Amino acid sequence: GKSIGHWSDEVFHKGIIQKRLEEPERLLNESNLGERFKGRTFASFDAKRDREAFATCSAYASNERLLEPKRNGLLIAGGYGSGKTHLAAAVTNTLTSRGISVLFGTAIEHFDKIREYFDNTGLNRHLAKMKSANVLVIDDLGKEKKSDWTKQTLFDVVNYRYEHKLPIIITTNLVGDDGENFGLLATHVEGAVWSRLCEMCNFVVTKGDDYRIGV
Repeated sequence: GKSIGHWSDEVFHKGIIQKRLEEPERLLNESNLGERFKGRTFASFDAKRDREAFATCSAYASNERLLEPKRNGLLIAGGYGSGKTHLAAAVTNTLTSRGISVLFGTAIEHFDKIREYFDNTGLNRHLAKMKSANVLVIDDLGKEKKSDWTKQTLFDVVNYRYEHKLPIIITTNLVGDDGENFGLLATHVEGAVWSRLCEMCNFVVTKGDDYRIGV
């Protein structure tokens, strides 16, 4: 009896340990981070290319108080191939490894899924996920075709997360040639969304050259 009880306890504890070990992998798989970007970590980012952006994003990803209600978002802006998506993916990889769920997708992917995903009650499942995810990543904001519907949908998502103080991470190439002028993005998302993002997010500007060229 004692040996069976001991064996049962051992199996029980191994089961708990195994579940804990699997949790980050499950969260990563559920994050919608594509296969190409699952390998984009801070370790694989050439920090010498952009030390400031690297330091800001890595500190953000390791912040133990990330989910506390405060300015807890990131807006990563820069030119093509400057490492914006790599940094957003690295944040996603780090957060899921810490047990924090993330919903990752390009603006185009998110809007396409919203158009597709209604359940039989009329609830839009993807829109609900975007609103309530622990951390939401919208990559390449500005690549989507702008319409009254996309403007309203973006406002709905940003406003919900603003009101509930939930982190949002946005990357965009809508930035001036000097890397500092955000007028293009402000015009694209318009006043109500822009105002909220300014309050929600810390701004990061990537200044590296296009690393894709010649790869």
